[in-house]
Amino acid sequence: LLKDYRTAGKTREDFDRDLAHHIQDTHAPDLVVLAGWMHILSPAFIDCFAGRIINLHPALPGELDGAHAIDRAYEEFKAGKRSRTGIMVHHVIPEVDKGAPIMTQEIPCVAGDSLEDLEARIHAAEHQILPKAVRAVLDAME
Repeated sequence: LLKDYRTAGKTREDFDRDLAHHIQDTHAPDLVVLAGWMHILSPAFIDCFAGRIINLHPALPGELDGAHAIDRAYEEFKAGKRSRTGIMVHHVIPEVDKGAPIMTQEIPCVAGDSLEDLEARIHAAEHQILPKAVRAVLDAME
């Protein structure tokens, strides 16, 4: 979809603004949950849902911001620079993965781990933490 916008001479901000309006007009969500969403949202989207967007990120606050966090954690582990990684659910702000954490969990890197082993452990923990974080945020909104 973003490619179609660019082809039509529109910007990423145009796309984000239209996406936000579509979501608001068709669903009017109390909360927008980003899980596996790899498009960095511009303020054009974020401002439409200020304080009501959360993101699941496979790293702890201040560590491995941005894309490919699991791969980077694994490479650091193999290089002897890391013995654990983690996950967080955080509020979304324009700075990527810098919003206030809602919940975090450390994930150990285990000797003999393959990248797939670490990914599986991280994803299993994500499936546990995300519903808890969503509930905590929704409860705080009431």
